[in-house]
Amino acid sequence: MPLGASPRPAPGRDELVARVRSQAEDLFASRRLLCAGAVLQAVNQCFGGGLDPAVAARLVAGLPEGMGGAGCICGALSGAGLALGLLLGDGAYRVPPWAGRLPRRFQRRFGSTCCRVLRRQTREDPRADFQRCTRFTGAAAAMAAEIILDERPGLLLRAGGETPRCRAGRLPALWRRLAAAVRGG
Repeated sequence: MPLGASPRPAPGRDELVARVRSQAEDLFASRRLLCAGAVLQAVNQCFGGGLDPAVAARLVAGLPEGMGGAGCICGALSGAGLALGLLLGDGAYRVPPWAGRLPRRFQRRFGSTCCRVLRRQTREDPRADFQRCTRFTGAAAAMAAEIILDERPGLLLRAGGETPRCRAGRLPALWRRLAAAVRGG
């Protein structure tokens, strides 16, 4: 940082959650990572989780499309569960009290946690299906960020200001505008 420059203030809670959502959507929409990887990577980067990106990619390899195309649990939701474990897990032999909040929130918002059910209406339209999965990816990442901040509010300060690792992305906004133009709205 240049001499005399003041550090960028840490983002507020809502801004950080929005950055995590945007980062996950960007990683997915740009086709750099599939749903589970995009969520885990966005949370890891924005909260400074310390997980090597190559290791993260290997960890989630079997999760997209409902566990390797089987249509089971949504890959974005699975990636969010891994992200919660990365930042909140303590290694104890028990189910942590925060663990069930993520699937309950996702279920309330989208009506299911099952990839096959979530994609039933758009499966035959690749463009609409991709947009819908982008939405699930961003939402799962945001839900994970909210739970992390509920459980460990001090991580808000650790997450810091805008960094190359976690910045407000432009691609999701462009993607939404393009999608709206294609839909005619």
